[in-house]
Amino acid sequence: MTAPTAEETAAALCDDVAAAIHPDLGVLGDNADRVRAVADGMLARLDELDAMLRSLRDDGAEQRAALEPALEALAGGLARDFAYVDSVEDTVRDVGNAVGAMEERLSALEQGRFRRARVADAENARASIESLFAKMGGVTASIGERAAGVAGEVAAAGAAVGVPWLAPASAAASAANDDDEAEEYWES
Repeated sequence: MTAPTAEETAAALCDDVAAAIHPDLGVLGDNADRVRAVADGMLARLDELDAMLRSLRDDGAEQRAALEPALEALAGGLARDFAYVDSVEDTVRDVGNAVGAMEERLSALEQGRFRRARVADAENARASIESLFAKMGGVTASIGERAAGVAGEVAAAGAAVGVPWLAPASAAASAANDDDEAEEYWES
């Protein structure tokens, strides 16, 4: 085998360039028809998609128009509910404040009642003690009177017997001294 000549090589190169520059129109036509069919199919699908989107948009607009009054009514109801909850919170807070104030007042009243009860108890104790001292004073006076009577009798007996220290003056002074000591004891 002989190597191709330069002329044969140049001719082969020219044939390759000509084939690349001037393609086979039949093959191109077949490909163009297929591309056109695919493009037409895609356009048809796009038209279907457009129709479906318009239908969805129209359905959405109808549903939105139908739902708007219900949603507005729901929003109004929620606003009323929240206003009611706020009112209840205010009422609960007011009741809590009133209960706190009432507890403070009750505590003050209980403290006042306790103080008054203590004062009343002290007054009762003082009255009881005064009554006791009055009774004791009466008993002491009675004892003093009896002692004076007994002292008088003893003094008379002593005078009759002739005992000088049982004289009537000293017996009366002794009884008076005993009364003074008893009063000092009970007053302290």
